[in-house]
Formats: sequence, C-alpha cells, structure tokens
Amino acid sequence: MQVTETLNEGLKRKLSVTIPKQDLSTRLDAKLAEVKDKAQLKGFRPGKVPMAHLKKVYGRSAMAEAMQEAINSTVSDTLTERSERAATQPKVDLPKDQTVINQVLDGESDLAFDVSYEVLPPVKLMDFEGIAYDKPVVEATEADIDKEVNRVFLANRGYEDKGDEGVVEQGDRLGLTFKGTIDGEAFAGGSSDHAHLTVGSGEFIPGFEEQLVGWKKGEARTIDVAFPAD
Repeated sequence: MQVTETLNEGLKRKLSVTIPKQDLSTRLDAKLAEVKDKAQLKGFRPGKVPMAHLKKVYGRSAMAEAMQEAINSTVSDTLTERSERAATQPKVDLPKDQTVINQVLDGESDLAFDVSYEVLPPVKLMDFEGIAYDKPVVEATEADIDKEVNRVFLANRGYEDKGDEGVVEQGDRLGLTFKGTIDGEAFAGGSSDHAHLTVGSGEFIPGFEEQLVGWKKGEARTIDVAFPAD
C-alpha cells in the first residue's frame, strides 16, 4: 500500500492511496473461499466447484466487495497511523474512467484513489487549578420562605365549583375569556378564549385581578387597566 499526502491546509487533508492488485487478489480469494462451500452451480457438487470457475461466475461481484472492504480498512488504518481523527466521514474519489475500474475488477491493475477529509483539531486541556470564580450564595429570608410555601400550596390546592351564584374571591381559580384593546383596537397577545388565572397571584397586569373580585359565573364586564411603561 502506498499513501501520499497531497493537501495539508489547516484542518483539510487529501491523500493519494494505491492498493496493490496482489492485496485485492488475496481478499478476492478469501471471498471466493467463503462462497465455495455454499455455491450451487449446475454440473458441480456443493463444495466441489473449481476456484477458476467460481472466479468466472462470481469474480467481479466478489472483487467489488473486496475493493470496498480494502478501501474502508485502508482509510481507517491510514488515519490511525497518522494519529488523525476525521471530523466527518472521509470522502473517497475513485477513478472516473470506467476502463480503469474494469481493469481493477478483473485483477489486472492496482486500485488508486483519493481520500479527502478534515481532521479534528487538537484539544488543549486548561489548568483548572488556576481558574478563579465567584460562587454566589443566596440567603433565604423568612419572607422568601413564606412566599415559596404559599406558592407551592396554591399550585397544589384543590378547588370546588362554586356554582352559578358563587362570587369571585381572592385565591379562586378561574377560567375566563377576555379581549384586550388599546384605544379601541385589539393587540397581539391581548385576547384568549381559554385563559386560567388564580385571583391574587399577580399573573396578569396590575389592577386586572383585583377587579374580578365579586363577579359571578358568566358575567361580562369591562376592566380598565394601565399598562406599565416597559
């Protein structure tokens, strides 16, 4: 096997590779030996087909497989020998002249091809002992704890239907439909047909939830709120 580097620019590599026809012939014989005991050809008993006849019948197809295996193993071995790792699958370019390919398939010529690829750049490990960083520490106050406990409670509490005559109170969970307008014009994201809200949670714009207190199921009203400057 002969390997010549024809391109080495940055991470790009290109190699010209030649596999001797003798190596391909050895692989072909191994392929045909595998077929010999299984081949069923008219006029021959199983396992008794002469190698010359097997080559005549299966030679080209077996050589094509031998070529592919030779290419794969050669590329892999070459990268290992060069201590390189390809970033992607290497691109193999075989001769475009079919006459040349036919000569290889017939065992008359060496197999020459080009392989192109990009290598993974070397990774330089940093000295982590020299890295300094700040680790923020958050101290939770009693108010923070109470707020989180209340949030968990509200998120997991159960609700009962108040019926048609029930009125909205702080802490109630509502399903509502609304349409928001600015100067009489609807705006993006300002409407919903299936919104859910816990009154007093602060999920909606300030002033909205407070005005829901006292409403009854199915009631429709107009709520005026002021949007924050931001």
